Amino acid sequence: MFSTHPMSEERMRDARQAANGQYQQMLAGPVNRERYMDHTVGLRRIKGTITALQQGSTALGKKNYQAAERAFRQALKESPQDYTALVMMAKLRLNRKRPAEAVRYAEKAGQVYPGEAQAHLVAGSANISLNRYDRALQQLDDYDRLLPGNPEVTFFKGYSLEKMQRRQDAANQYTNYLRKVNQGKQAQYAYSRLKTWGYVR
Repeated sequence: MFSTHPMSEERMRDARQAANGQYQQMLAGPVNRERYMDHTVGLRRIKGTITALQQGSTALGKKNYQAAERAFRQALKESPQDYTALVMMAKLRLNRKRPAEAVRYAEKAGQVYPGEAQAHLVAGSANISLNRYDRALQQLDDYDRLLPGNPEVTFFKGYSLEKMQRRQDAANQYTNYLRKVNQGKQAQYAYSRLKTWGYVR
């Protein structure tokens, strides 16, 4: 920054005066290294888990699914109740077309941290893949309660309701979805269902 915006003599003088004047007492203050170490002990304890999750995420970005799975397994071996590790493994299992395993990991994550929405979404998506629409709907409702307004969740709630033969409820969800999204395959699907059922012309 200083190569393009060199500091003027006046700014340099003012900075030195501030450092030697109003901020002088901070130079003699305690570093508080011990307090910092006390506050970060939890992070240091799970350093291996964090490193494994970073490696898994990098491998996932490169579509190296085997390396990602090894890294996530290592993270879960070190921290079996780690919410992030459980959700990442659930997403990987869902991506690898293993929805039953995805549900298991996502539901365990939901038990670990019930107030976090992501696990409910992954579990709901996996249950749709397993044709367990009533369970999926419950999990999508949980997600919507925690983090309302996601149009994709609205669509999948409509889809689950449709598969449960609850046409009116499905139509309401599809209509709500189309108020927010009007392009793409899901929008086309929702519109075609509403048209077939006579809700739109």
